[in-house]
Amino acid sequence: MTTILTNNGKDIGKEIEGGEGRIVQDLANTIGEWAHIGGLGQAGKTLQYLRDIHDGKQHPESVGQFVHDAALGPKH
Repeated sequence: MTTILTNNGKDIGKEIEGGEGRIVQDLANTIGEWAHIGGLGQAGKTLQYLRDIHDGKQHPESVGQFVHDAALGPKH
């Protein structure tokens, strides 16, 4: 849990400075861990991916890649 809180703190700082953070994903992980809600981490990963597309940070080449990356996460 300490690692998750540390990640959230770093990502909040990045968001404030206008940098690239994974705030949506990290917050979903934190809430899921704290409240014992299974699957919330995956939902956070998908929401983060959709936000990254909206912000122009991800560019899926096809519908198939979009579905794959939304479900499993993009390749780095």
